[in-house]
Amino acid sequence: MEEEARENEPRKRKERRDKGLVMITRRDQYCIAWIAEQYGVRRDQLQRLLAWNSGKKEVSEITVRDQLERWRRAGWIALPTVGGYP
Repeated sequence: MEEEARENEPRKRKERRDKGLVMITRRDQYCIAWIAEQYGVRRDQLQRLLAWNSGKKEVSEITVRDQLERWRRAGWIALPTVGGYP
């Protein structure tokens, strides 16, 4: 009986060693280096840069926001704040 109960339980996957880490991509490297050379960038400029570097005509504002948050979480950028809002 116990063996049958174990068979019906879903198998637990091994946890990945890199769980929670943000892996850097070529696009990340290029865009962050370009931004650093400019000493900063506006969101509309970043939107065009991300699109160009992805081979797309355009990317959404949500994509830009998500990308900035990903880079911030990884510690690769610091977002300036005005009045506490990025």
